Amino acid sequence: MIELSKVYTREYSLNAFWCWDEGERIELNAFLGTHLQNVLFWREGKTNKVSVWYELEEYKQWEKTIEQHIRNDSNWFEEAAKKFWETWNPILPFVKKERVIRTSGDMLEDYYNWRRFWPHMSVMMIVPDISTIPEKIRSEAIRLREETQDYSDVGDEVYIEWFQQAAPKYAHLVNVVTPEEGAQLGEGKIPSRLHQIEERLNGWALWRGKLYSTSQLVDVLRQDGFVLGKEEKINATHHRLRGVTACKGKESIVQGPVRLIARKGHFSSFREGEILVTEFTSPDFVPIMKKSSAIITEEGGLGSHAAIVSREMNKPCIVGTANATRLLKNGDIVEVDAVNGTVRILKRA
Repeated sequence: MIELSKVYTREYSLNAFWCWDEGERIELNAFLGTHLQNVLFWREGKTNKVSVWYELEEYKQWEKTIEQHIRNDSNWFEEAAKKFWETWNPILPFVKKERVIRTSGDMLEDYYNWRRFWPHMSVMMIVPDISTIPEKIRSEAIRLREETQDYSDVGDEVYIEWFQQAAPKYAHLVNVVTPEEGAQLGEGKIPSRLHQIEERLNGWALWRGKLYSTSQLVDVLRQDGFVLGKEEKINATHHRLRGVTACKGKESIVQGPVRLIARKGHFSSFREGEILVTEFTSPDFVPIMKKSSAIITEEGGLGSHAAIVSREMNKPCIVGTANATRLLKNGDIVEVDAVNGTVRILKRA
């Protein structure tokens, strides 16, 4: 059996994850000549949090393919950057609210714009973390991400706003409908599988382009030769974490209390000067990132939202710690050493 490993956690609608899936299974192949077939999106329950799982060897091969393109063709990255902007420009009027989604046709147009953009955006996410790629190219990839990352969540927000207005009777289903189902409901048509859509409020799994209930997931994966990898066990006696320094900050070594933010709905608990510990950040996190004295994330690399924003704010930031939200607790006093990329627990709450 081949293990799948959890790589990301996000709070988006099914419409957005459908785009992510098709972008990597379909669009990526047209662009790179390779694709990511074994990607699982799993909403375990009623929470809108979705974990994204990859087959790591396939993921590494994707990185290797990008590296080979850059190494073998001196113009490849320049062309990739052009494609990035060519596919981004049709999206921009929607996310800047200069153009409003009014019909199901507009919604699907925006969806396919995002799908076409996906592989080019994902390349710019990956390139900064491939150490064998020249620094100049890695820096340029980060710059492209910086210019668009403020809009990274807006596409989903625009879709959600349209759906809730177009299909108010079914607004509670906004996070669990596919693009096709969303278009039908937006036109006043009732999908024949409305009952199955309602059941997705209790959880769903998207695997190889097909939706399953959470109770079906383990058997479906097993039939395809896959299992879910188990998270590393946390030893309560561990007092140190290690990650990647995204920004050293004005003060590269900071001490302070931990504040865990597991969901966007927990922002109100954050206090000035606390150390933000979370799985990932997105534009919604910016107000509490400004309040923080340092930032620690489980996910992401040098091109991630947390990395980019911490550099803009010049705050110590360590990304890719893998298990910070499980090892650290609210009120723990920690030392963030952004020189060495470590977090040391000084005192337990």
